[in-house]
Amino acid sequence: MRVSKELFEIARVAEKEPAGRSAIDCVQFSTDGIRNEAAATDGRCAILVKWAALEETEGAEVYLIPASDCLQIKPGIKRVLKQATASISDGDDGFTLFEQFNEIGSIFRSPKTNNRFPKVKDIIEGQSESEFDLPTYSFNISILARLCSTIEKLIGPGESVDLRIQDQNDGTATLVILHRGIKIIDAILLGQMQ
Repeated sequence: MRVSKELFEIARVAEKEPAGRSAIDCVQFSTDGIRNEAAATDGRCAILVKWAALEETEGAEVYLIPASDCLQIKPGIKRVLKQATASISDGDDGFTLFEQFNEIGSIFRSPKTNNRFPKVKDIIEGQSESEFDLPTYSFNISILARLCSTIEKLIGPGESVDLRIQDQNDGTATLVILHRGIKIIDAILLGQMQ
């Protein structure tokens, strides 16, 4: 199974430390031979990414790769292999993330885990494909990330904000972000026309 280097960024959503019986400190990569998926969660938020397989496999494959290893892969590919993808395959003592990690052919391996990965796909698809007739609005991801990052720097990590979406009756919406604490923050993000 080949994975584009940017997809290893999904590990930023995973929990960083092992947690009891679940493998939320891992990213689950899977393929049915035609379509690939990657899923990660920290128990509070979850993400699922789907894409066409970069190469067909003979059947289904599922890999649980520790998040800490995934975050080393992207810079490793760029620095060592100068490629845009990494190959994941089974190995005797874990998963081979690079077939030739450096010039002398050493192999970068992740240990197998006996913990089960949560059913992230079922949870996300149950919400994203629900039959609720809720309006959907578009917001620029870069501006949203910059605004949230700025608010986090102002109030500190681990704090909460309140979100409100106000329909503007013209097909757009305004996202209102509020924080009430030592610092009082009111922020908005204007939506995009669909």
